[in-house]
Amino acid sequence: MKPFRWCELGCGPGANLIINAATNPSGHFIGIDFNPEHIEQGRKKAAMAGLANLEFIECDFDKADGIASRNPFDFIVLHGLWSWIAPETRRSILVFIRRWLRPCGVLYLHHMTHPGMSSFAAGQHLLRRKGMQAGGPRPEQARSGRDFLAQLAQAGAGYFVIHPAEVTRLENARHLTDGHLTHEFMNPHWEPLHVADVMDELAGIGCRRLGSAVPIDNIDAASLPAGVLPLLADQDDPGTREALKDLARNQTERRDLYAMGGEPLTAAEHRALLWEQPFVRLPGAPVLGGLTFDTRIGPVEGEAAVFDPVLRALADGPRTIGMLAQHRAFAAAPGILNQALQMLSWAGCVHPLSSTRPPREASWALNRILAHEALKAGLPGHLAAPALGSGVPADLLGMAGALAILDAPASCEEETGQRMLRLLGKHGHRGAAELGQGCAAWQRNVLPLWRQFGALPPASVGL
Repeated sequence: MKPFRWCELGCGPGANLIINAATNPSGHFIGIDFNPEHIEQGRKKAAMAGLANLEFIECDFDKADGIASRNPFDFIVLHGLWSWIAPETRRSILVFIRRWLRPCGVLYLHHMTHPGMSSFAAGQHLLRRKGMQAGGPRPEQARSGRDFLAQLAQAGAGYFVIHPAEVTRLENARHLTDGHLTHEFMNPHWEPLHVADVMDELAGIGCRRLGSAVPIDNIDAASLPAGVLPLLADQDDPGTREALKDLARNQTERRDLYAMGGEPLTAAEHRALLWEQPFVRLPGAPVLGGLTFDTRIGPVEGEAAVFDPVLRALADGPRTIGMLAQHRAFAAAPGILNQALQMLSWAGCVHPLSSTRPPREASWALNRILAHEALKAGLPGHLAAPALGSGVPADLLGMAGALAILDAPASCEEETGQRMLRLLGKHGHRGAAELGQGCAAWQRNVLPLWRQFGALPPASVGL
């Protein structure tokens, strides 16, 4: 892979950056955040994992233009930031993007949107106000405000009667970490944004929208009610089209990709690149189709005639899109194959495979740290998978398995299972019989794929 430069604004402790840096050694990654504790946490973890291609910079976003001005970036990433900062800070970041995103470089922008978050505006405002009146550390303020809104809901307040989804939001908030709870509920600049306005702002600095980073949102037939499609076909203005889609889905958040200038690929260029892209099956993926996809607009049925040949082929190992396209099911309409793979990617069944095989040692060192932290905190997370150029989700059972393997890669199945049980028991997870069955199933179904992805070493490799 060619060298590239990547910047994340509002990187927090760097969870995304650290995995990306470990799995993409040809990239140089920079994380910028105003919180000194976050920066220190990121630097410490990067140093522990021995990541030399990652640096963290502490500064306010309105000063980032002067600090990161060495070379332009191929990628600029903003996750959990755009809807949570003041308008003047957004303007400063637009200046940064315009100056430091390379021509044809890619911007990833995540923000809350209308109408899905519109109804929460009043609740968030009152929650924050009541929390601040309660005083104490910010997580305690957030919990206090949340509990007050829950009392309102139980008392039959009309707001919650008309918007029952907000009751569910409060219930889900009980499972958030302190950091997430505070960020989501106590931010003074919390603001859903209209997608058309965001697109216009970015067009003003030369960025055009490429599409969504959420694969299913690029497939109108699978993500929009059928009755809306004729109305969408009549809309020529891109901002109007996307605003219509948000209303049709009752969209709450957007994760969109933009490019700095440049022209779209021709159909032939697009197809040539797609045909070379390999995909691999992920743990837990079905071997046969059809499937039912649980989407924002309800269940969407995936026809067996389309998904069955893809799943069967990937069950035997990685395949490029060009190889999969040779099946007779896609001879007349190869575009259906592309959509099927996007649906399967969104559902967590398949993943693009990296065209290179980067060194795995940095990922193994990082995964030992990540697994230990996850077990200690009792929270699931992700592990670095260099063959994917990304991470794989891991529950606590998987984290125990990863740590057991990393501590003793050449252990037999029984020894690995015993190590997993000891690790789980050490951190308060009991029920030996059920856990024992789970450990055996993990070794049988997940471990071989994680080894294939480079997340864990082969059995023959010692550490």
